[in-house]
Amino acid sequence: MTQTDQDATLYAGTAPYFTVTVYQADGETERDISSDTFYWAMYDERSRVVLEKDSNSGVAITDGENGVCTVTLEKGDTVDFDGDFKHYLRLIDPTGDPAVVLEGTLTWKKLPRKT
Repeated sequence: MTQTDQDATLYAGTAPYFTVTVYQADGETERDISSDTFYWAMYDERSRVVLEKDSNSGVAITDGENGVCTVTLEKGDTVDFDGDFKHYLRLIDPTGDPAVVLEGTLTWKKLPRKT
């Protein structure tokens, strides 16, 4: 089941992470994701991907039996972002079937400068 409106405000040049719980179609029961792979992407208003992570780099299954994974961004990934970007997380099950598990908007702000 897709979790919609997964919105957040973040600061450029930081290393945020998102902890996500993946649910079965009923929207309440956690899905066992132990054998799934993941792809996360953030894209601009023209639908151009500006940042992506996957199971090999940046998306980790942290509690597979209870459906929990974590998307981690590096400081260097985020330094130039400013404004609103859409994002989504897709899983691919062992048979190759994809499913979008979350989508939303990330609003990036510049960190205030020290004076």
